[in-house]
Order: sequence, then structure tokens, then C-alpha cells
Amino acid sequence: VEHGVVCRRADITVIKTALTLAAMNGRKEVELEDVKNAAKVVLPHRVRRRPFEEGQLDWDKVESVLSSGAKGAL
Repeated sequence: VEHGVVCRRADITVIKTALTLAAMNGRKEVELEDVKNAAKVVLPHRVRRRPFEEGQLDWDKVESVLSSGAKGAL
């Protein structure tokens, strides 16, 4: 929401992608790095933008939000 992502499908897609990354690495639990890597794949094209503009994300802000929200959540 803080980054102008248009819908909740982005959240679901980040979660599923993070689960997939963990499984690909032989883990049953998702780590913060999985979520960060999933966000890098999922979020850029979901940011609100004008037609024909590239979506811009502030990755430092994404990192901050993920790190602050991850304490005890994963």
C-alpha cells in the first residue's frame, strides 16, 4: 500500500513466490530473504504509473517495510 501497489493480488503473489523460493532451496519455512527476492520479482510491474511509464519502487523503503513488519511474522 505504501508503494502504490494497485491490488491485494500482489500480496498473494509475493507470498506464493516466497513459498516457492523456500521450497526450491529445500526449506519448509520462508525466510525474510525469500520475501525480499519475491518482492523484487512481483512488485515493480504492479506499481501505479501512467501509461507507458516504468513503475518505480524505492527499494530502501521496501526493505524497511519488510524488515520492520517481519519481526515475528515469518
